[in-house]
Amino acid sequence: MILVRLQGTCGNQLWQYAVARIYAEEHGHRLHKDASYALRDDLVHFPNATDLHDGHDQNGFHHESTVNFLDGHLHNFKPISANQDAFFLGYFQRFEYVKNHKEKIQRWFEVDKELPIQLTQSDLVLSIRRGWNGYPVDQCPPAKFYQQIIEKENPSRIILCTDTFNDSYFDFLQKYPNVHFADYEMMTQFCLIKSAKKVVLSPSTFCWWAAWLGNATAVYYPLVGDLIPTEGGVNWLVDNDPRYIVIPLGEEAE
Repeated sequence: MILVRLQGTCGNQLWQYAVARIYAEEHGHRLHKDASYALRDDLVHFPNATDLHDGHDQNGFHHESTVNFLDGHLHNFKPISANQDAFFLGYFQRFEYVKNHKEKIQRWFEVDKELPIQLTQSDLVLSIRRGWNGYPVDQCPPAKFYQQIIEKENPSRIILCTDTFNDSYFDFLQKYPNVHFADYEMMTQFCLIKSAKKVVLSPSTFCWWAAWLGNATAVYYPLVGDLIPTEGGVNWLVDNDPRYIVIPLGEEAE
């Protein structure tokens, strides 16, 4: 059996679950998710992100040995034998683990939620994570980054999704007459980002998943913070999708 220990909140847990379930299905193992170490269980919002059972070994972990895939991101996930269990204890945030499995991951993370507003082709959704949950705000692109994209796109409406609406960082939006503050609960914001036709990311697993699972025609991806791929740590860079517009900071308007 495979146990995935959920950690952090929504975006982190989506990475952990997706990688563990891919492994479990490919190697014919049961999957069990453990949310006891998480701040909260955000997978409850995704009805298809369930435990997997094959009708055998319902008593849990009792095999001869256990393999630990430990904390971190980059791993060599070797197959385990039928008489072994595996604990997935890391974060596993590397695009190569999920890039060839998008269709089934979209089914796992499907959400049926009515949106409070209807988005149009000319709307621009900004997903900007700020200081909730101790997030290092210095990872966030400067306001100039978003301003130049707004001026380039000239949207009919700017939709702001964030975790901290009262942050003074957003003062730069005051000069625009067409801003909608999407001050809704977490999953409504997730579905808004997912439904967007044009979305601008910040270094956030939450908006990364919402954008990747959706069908936007353009996803602006700033190379900053955790959005910068690393060899042994995180790698969120979507390298197989022309909808992604990768922008090094300082080249916003080019």
